[in-house]
Amino acid sequence: MPTNGPAQTSGTRIAELEPLMRVSQLFTGIVARSLLRAGDTISISQVRALVVIATHDNMTATAIAEAMLIHPSNATRLVDRLVHAGLLARTPSTKDRRVILLDLTAAGNRLLQRIMTERRQDLSTLIDRLSDQDKQDVLNGMQVLADAMDEPSAEHLII
Repeated sequence: MPTNGPAQTSGTRIAELEPLMRVSQLFTGIVARSLLRAGDTISISQVRALVVIATHDNMTATAIAEAMLIHPSNATRLVDRLVHAGLLARTPSTKDRRVILLDLTAAGNRLLQRIMTERRQDLSTLIDRLSDQDKQDVLNGMQVLADAMDEPSAEHLII
């Protein structure tokens, strides 16, 4: 039986993952606080959908479902709630009127900007606690993880 890979659950593997688990908890707290301080009632899934739409062209509800790895009916309900909240707009495609494209409204852009600003402030406070070398090491490591997960870069989130 192989001892390496994603299914490995040995004590060594658990110890390797512990720092990531701690950082994950820290980031979850930063995300939760940014949502609370943004002042709107919005779920993490809704923010994720806004980020996906803001960072990709020609998004449809089907594309949201694929990007977020959720069932298409869940994506449709998610989009419906965001449209109802005035954060998303549906627009027929100019190339194919059967295709409905999703775009952030001005209110959606403002909300996402507030949330990202809150996150950047918390992350700045956190990273400023590190030495220059530790800061560079952490940032390099986080870039490797982001690249491996195919996450959009920060400049895509400046709206």
